[in-house]
Amino acid sequence: MFKPTAALNPFRLLDYSSVKFNKRPRLCKLAPRYIPCYVQSAASTAQVMILLAGASVLSWILTIGHVPQQLTNLITANNLSAWQFLLAINIILLIAGMFIDGSSAIIILAPLVYSIAVKLGINPVHLGVIMVANAAIGMFTPPFGLNLFVASSTAKLSLNRIFSGVGPFIIISIPFCLGELPH
Repeated sequence: MFKPTAALNPFRLLDYSSVKFNKRPRLCKLAPRYIPCYVQSAASTAQVMILLAGASVLSWILTIGHVPQQLTNLITANNLSAWQFLLAINIILLIAGMFIDGSSAIIILAPLVYSIAVKLGINPVHLGVIMVANAAIGMFTPPFGLNLFVASSTAKLSLNRIFSGVGPFIIISIPFCLGELPH
């Protein structure tokens, strides 16, 4: 399975080599057939980039507003342990992954939780693994998991059928995320 842009790379290489070495393009005649693919690819990429740009701006605003420091003070004042904090991060990222792109969720939440995790003695790599795993699970969790809509349109199946098929994966995945908590 390839994305449209990745699938066209061999053709681009052949086209470039035919122009470079034969001085006459052979595959350029096929290029108009691929224009809809290019347009769809550009639209998909633009949507993701707009989401990431908005998430980056929100993350910057939260950082400038000293929200991470305020959250750190709040959590350390309430004497939250490392496993309680990571359990809260698991839940927050699962919910965030249901509604927004996983990359956007991580861009927004990572600056907020990093300083708290370091203060609680959590390894940043461990925190990163938990964040990526939970955001990925959230992206295929109903009702608004983005990957569900992608799977529905790609496989040409109804969302109800996709929802019923993804249930076992969710049931299996969530205990593994909870297993990542320190003992």
